[in-house]
Amino acid sequence: MKTWDSIIDFFRSCPEHMVYVCLRNFEEYEDNKLTDEHLDIDVLCEDKKQFIAFSGAIPKTIRHGLLPHTNYFLNISGKLIRIDIFTPGDGYYDKRWARKMLKTRVLYKNLFYVLEEEVYFYSLLYHSIVHKYEFCKDYSLKLSNMNKYYGGANY
Repeated sequence: MKTWDSIIDFFRSCPEHMVYVCLRNFEEYEDNKLTDEHLDIDVLCEDKKQFIAFSGAIPKTIRHGLLPHTNYFLNISGKLIRIDIFTPGDGYYDKRWARKMLKTRVLYKNLFYVLEEEVYFYSLLYHSIVHKYEFCKDYSLKLSNMNKYYGGANY
């Protein structure tokens, strides 16, 4: 099993040709932290097999949630961190929208790829309403703050 020194080490090692985007909760990755409310990494990628082969992600043995075969683990500093890996066409997001997410991705602090600001806002709103069983307080606050800037994020 591959071991990465940190979350940033993992993303910095991603080959240029590998198209992916971190979907949310990425603001603390550079401190090698996950938020207390969301202890996983959520990624949308163009080629799941390529992403898994590169990352060394191992499937979670017990699958919970909406989609089968999306839950994996990465070994970060000897600790198993959950990573959910999605692709266009898997039903998590509309296929055309997911492709747009990948096409319009932006480099966050020269570290890893994230959603373009307005796309991030709407994808987080969609995630909060459609994917979650209840609206999380932290997402409510984040969306409220993001909405102050023309309906998009401000990073």
